Amino acid sequence: MRGGTRATKLNGTRRTGSGTAFVDSTSDEVLLHFSTEDDGSIRISYHLYDAKGELVAEKEGLKAHSTELIVQCSKGEQLLSVPKDPNEHIRYRLYNKSGLLITSSDGQRTRIFGMLRMDTR
Repeated sequence: MRGGTRATKLNGTRRTGSGTAFVDSTSDEVLLHFSTEDDGSIRISYHLYDAKGELVAEKEGLKAHSTELIVQCSKGEQLLSVPKDPNEHIRYRLYNKSGLLITSSDGQRTRIFGMLRMDTR
């Protein structure tokens, strides 16, 4: 583990028109991407895998987000929780195609493991 950081919010100090992408550095696949648009809306896309490396859910392209979003795998593990309120913390467990956990956040603290690259887009 490379260390812990503060948890992520969809809004807050983020510059309008900017975004963050969580990328699996071994495959360059974007696992989670969110962006704050000029009109204030939040756009999100994702490719979520479980601990076995099986694709659980995906949302191609950045799409508007205005409701609460919760994605769980078949075992009940919560992979992504995005609150309706953009000032609240998001929660996630991002696995890559190999089933390796590369980052997680419980809403308070974010843990970063190997193979994660974060890009601003």
